[in-house]
Amino acid sequence: MYTKHKYSDEVEQEIVAQYLAGESTVVLGRTYGSPRRTINSILARHGVERRKADSFPLRSNARLYGTDPNELRAMVGGVCLSAR
Repeated sequence: MYTKHKYSDEVEQEIVAQYLAGESTVVLGRTYGSPRRTINSILARHGVERRKADSFPLRSNARLYGTDPNELRAMVGGVCLSAR
C-alpha cells in the first residue's frame, strides 16, 4: 500500500541533512510544524541512525531555548553534552 507523505522528497532531504548536521528532532519538528514522531519517521525512512536522547548538541539546544551555546556550556559546567 502506498502512503502519501506530508513532505516532498526535497524537504525530507533537508530535514535529514539538518539532523545529520546536529539539529535535534524537537527543533526540526518546530521548524517544519510537525510532531517529533513525523521527523523520526522521515529519518527512519531514509535509514538515518538516531542519536541518543542525552547527546543533543549544545548548538541545537541553544537555538531551541534562545540561548548562546557558550552560556549553555557554562550552565552545565563546561561539559559538552554531545561528547558523552
